[in-house]
Amino acid sequence: MFSKLSLTISAALFFAVAGGAARAAPTPTNAEISAGESGNPDSIAYSTRMISRHSPSNEEIDAAEIFSPDSLDYRNHMVEPTRGSWQDTWQDLESGTPDFR
Repeated sequence: MFSKLSLTISAALFFAVAGGAARAAPTPTNAEISAGESGNPDSIAYSTRMISRHSPSNEEIDAAEIFSPDSLDYRNHMVEPTRGSWQDTWQDLESGTPDFR
């Protein structure tokens, strides 16, 4: 017959094995791993990944840089003229907000 100590040890061992099996995460597939590491240059497979050969057109570049001060075309950017001082412009913008007094 089992003694109390051996019964306690076997019950603890059973619960440890059952709890470990219940918490085990499923193993990710290769597709999931590749999707997770797609933009990571530290990935082992980064050098073998397909790189897009698409070269952006001038229209695509201009659309991405439309309000960037670092753009070469920013000097041609039309700025709306303000009337009066910057405080008047700021007050006009803030007049509809509940925090404005």
